[in-house]
Amino acid sequence: MGGYFAPANLELSYILIGLKQPDEALVYLKPVTIKDGARYPISYYHLGRIYEVKDELVMAAQAYETAASFYRGVNPQFLLDISRVREKRGDYKGALEAMEAYLAAVEQQGNKPQWSEERLASLRQKLSESQPKQ
Repeated sequence: MGGYFAPANLELSYILIGLKQPDEALVYLKPVTIKDGARYPISYYHLGRIYEVKDELVMAAQAYETAASFYRGVNPQFLLDISRVREKRGDYKGALEAMEAYLAAVEQQGNKPQWSEERLASLRQKLSESQPKQ
């Protein structure tokens, strides 16, 4: 298949991520997201992981946001990744919004993580401290 078979590329990239070879993993993963991302939306999550490890946080956020859009209403877990990356970028408002969306989704499923209030408080404090004093 010309060196491309989406399930194999996805699996190989996952292995390379585990072996801490992010550049090599990108070689196999990018074609999956480009050609078959809608069919294999988890590929965007793995792409986000690679970009996050490489400290390419804007691209990591975009990949996680794409993964979250595919799994909206099914798996809110990706919202935590979005929140974490936005926080790393200093986007505390965006991090808080993603965290609140995650909590709304899991509470709708009847869950509320024990750590959630502490996480919200931390993000609210960081947001408050980042605002210009008037």
